[in-house]
Amino acid sequence: MNKFSMVGLGCALVVSSLGSSAHATGFELGGRLGYGIPLGKADGDSDLSDGISGMVPLQLDLGYRATPALSVGGYLMYGFGFAGNTISDRCDVANATPGVSASCGAHDLRLGLQAQYHFIPKRKLDPWVGLGLGYEWLTLTVDASAAGQHADVSSTGKGFEFINLQGGLDFNLSPGFGLGPFLSFSVGQYSSTSSSCSGDCTGVTETSGDVADKAIHQWLLLGVRGTFVFGDQEPIED
Repeated sequence: MNKFSMVGLGCALVVSSLGSSAHATGFELGGRLGYGIPLGKADGDSDLSDGISGMVPLQLDLGYRATPALSVGGYLMYGFGFAGNTISDRCDVANATPGVSASCGAHDLRLGLQAQYHFIPKRKLDPWVGLGLGYEWLTLTVDASAAGQHADVSSTGKGFEFINLQGGLDFNLSPGFGLGPFLSFSVGQYSSTSSSCSGDCTGVTETSGDVADKAIHQWLLLGVRGTFVFGDQEPIED
């Protein structure tokens, strides 16, 4: 074997080594659990936290590892919300009325597209960053009963999530499986609203339309994320 052949073989081995990874390309399934903090304005007159004080989000991530470092796909999130002061105060007033029972709640639904980049997917500790965009539905609910009558009233604000910035650290516990903390910050705007009622809805008007005084709101989410990549795996390096 001549000198040039040996150099070529050496370069090929180096490239092969750099290209190997604990995560092969393939489909990726992930799940997130954490806590969401509302920021900004729901509209020009009220803060987002007036309607929802916080939430516990459950998120499903579905993607494809185009390379060991790059994942592209989508997400679906459902957040179990806690009613903000404005809504809960109304329920307190209603419950203080003899013969009236009321409960207030909130939930948030988000879906969209996202991409994540893993800096060192072959290592046990793998930091990553992500970027996404999507659509959001925030629903506030009131269930009220009085004099044998019952009504469920809900109001929903919906609009685009313009950007979703993400970051985290995966602890690669085994080839293909990672678990670790994450943080995300999203910016969106509710552009339209609708209200509905079921049950005894006398005197309740159902409405829908655009938000006249639009504003910008944000969600700060932090928690734990787990992922699994379906594909041939290689040993993790220390």
